Amino acid sequence: MRVTAKATQPDIKPLTGTIKTVYKFDPKRSNVWLEVDGDRQYVVKRFESSPAKQQFLRCLQIHPGQCEIKQHRQLERLGIPVVPIEKQVWQAGKLCLITPVMGQSLDRAAQAGQFDQPAARHALAKALGQLTALLLSKQLFFRDLKCSNILMDEAGQLRLIDAGSIRKVSAAQLPDCLKRMTRLLEKTAMEAAGQSPCPFTLSKTDRLRFAKSVLANVSCSTALADVLAMSHAR
Repeated sequence: MRVTAKATQPDIKPLTGTIKTVYKFDPKRSNVWLEVDGDRQYVVKRFESSPAKQQFLRCLQIHPGQCEIKQHRQLERLGIPVVPIEKQVWQAGKLCLITPVMGQSLDRAAQAGQFDQPAARHALAKALGQLTALLLSKQLFFRDLKCSNILMDEAGQLRLIDAGSIRKVSAAQLPDCLKRMTRLLEKTAMEAAGQSPCPFTLSKTDRLRFAKSVLANVSCSTALADVLAMSHAR
């Protein structure tokens, strides 16, 4: 579950500095927070399963954190914009991934009112279409492509986080993968929009901008084009 920006939790302990913001609090899966140490800021993601289980998975080289590091490096080589994982550390038997601060997630940005203006939403729809097209062009499926897993950096570029679940799929699977990714994107965008200072709805023109951006940036099969037409030209 998510917590308010200034919330702290007693069972989250900083690595070396102090906790400024808790982004995610889920004691059963992972906690994510912003930590400050002098003039340094960084984001920590700590996996929360038992230390014994984590050490066992670590020995087998199948710890989800290890898999996430490997996947992020592979995506970087493919030219997919991800937030880099700078290093891993262990805290009381639990793996922590350290990433740089590179902007807000899209859900938090929407909740802060960053996309209240139509022009900002139009630009975001195009950018999301380009990002989705890039994944499709590499035949990649991100089953967790939601607003909380996409950051917008200072230059306005969208970057993925928590991308360990991205996998290669066949060309025949792409239409179904596209439907699943766009459904989740739309669902999480609508949830974030409802929490903005000036609640808004996703317009038909924004959906069309997204669809046109996908079509303009990936060579679509007929089946994939048909999915786009049915999903967005309503």
